[in-house]
Amino acid sequence: MKLVIIKKEAWGTISFREGFLRSSNVAMMILALEKLGPDKLYDYWDKFGFYDKTGIDLPNETDSQIAQNGRSDAATTSFGQGSAVTPIQIVQAATAIANDGKMMKPYIIDRITDHDSGTVIEQNEPTEVGQPISKETAAEVRKLLGEVVSEPEGTGNAYQIAGFDIAGKTGTAQVLNEDAPGYMTGHGNNLFSFMGMAPEDDPKVMVYVAVERPQLDDLEIGSEPVALIFNTIMQRSLDYLNIAPTVEEVKEETAAGYKMEDLQGESVEQAVSDLESNGLQVITLGDGENVSAQQPQSGVGLLEGEKVVLYSDEGPYQMPDMTGWSTRDVLKVAAVLGVKLDSEGNGFLNHQAPSAGEQVQEGDSIQAEFSSEEDVQSDEDHPEDESQEELDLDVETDRDVSN
Repeated sequence: MKLVIIKKEAWGTISFREGFLRSSNVAMMILALEKLGPDKLYDYWDKFGFYDKTGIDLPNETDSQIAQNGRSDAATTSFGQGSAVTPIQIVQAATAIANDGKMMKPYIIDRITDHDSGTVIEQNEPTEVGQPISKETAAEVRKLLGEVVSEPEGTGNAYQIAGFDIAGKTGTAQVLNEDAPGYMTGHGNNLFSFMGMAPEDDPKVMVYVAVERPQLDDLEIGSEPVALIFNTIMQRSLDYLNIAPTVEEVKEETAAGYKMEDLQGESVEQAVSDLESNGLQVITLGDGENVSAQQPQSGVGLLEGEKVVLYSDEGPYQMPDMTGWSTRDVLKVAAVLGVKLDSEGNGFLNHQAPSAGEQVQEGDSIQAEFSSEEDVQSDEDHPEDESQEELDLDVETDRDVSN
């Protein structure tokens, strides 16, 4: 028998932003009861379509059940308990956030075509069913959802995918006890979910995953089985749509660092000389005389020893030996070459295909396997910038009853 002790500490005074990232039920209740008010809260629930079936082209769609009998129902509904909605209603509502405020009706069948003549018998088209929020609000919410995944205090860190900005929200719901009144208790006896979209700034893919009562190890958390499903589906979907990964840029320029300049159009020879004189490692791709693309982009702060990738507009382009490189540096190569990165694992690269010296062209895929084992060493170790801008609104909370 294992004894697991989990110690939770009070958060003290935090901003509403941090309350959102941490999934604080207390923060949501204060927003619902004191800032919005119950009437406005339910008005938004209506505008987001939670009172009606979506009308999706599947049979037997279930309706929602919204608790609306006083302030206590408004309080619990604000953080997702008390009321019940369907996954497809959640997806439809989230399209408003992904689609600049315009909420779109979901459908399954794109078209039905006659087998013999090729004539389209029936075809579904994207249909707008409401605009519950403005374009500006949608963008701000996407930014917050991105921080849920990317920031250390966010509950969605498990849903990070190398090279892509994922935006989303975690959920933890109670499950009714089958044998007695009330809800089930115990480790793992919940419904764990994640609603995510990517890329954050202009979402093209949206995935909702829910796992009920997963069999967890003593120290395993509910997000792990959900992330295993979500990350796989999202990664494959982005690859299928030929959406190239972006490079995670350094957010902070240190006093001892170097601020990247716009080198496009300059001679490769001169650019290499300038960068190396500032203590940077330079990787050149192509045989052209002038720089046509670069990673990182201009304005990014770099530390001594970091890698810079320069691309000239004349090939052939040969894969460098990236053994021991971090994911971020491999992504720099993928970005300037315009190729897709199909990666496995985390840490530092220990296998690549095409191998070093082989030719590659735009549209190809790079197979990359990463390992965190100590025998795979990287020549860089860059601390992340964890500074955060705080909002003026504060909320007092002393416990985490996360949703």
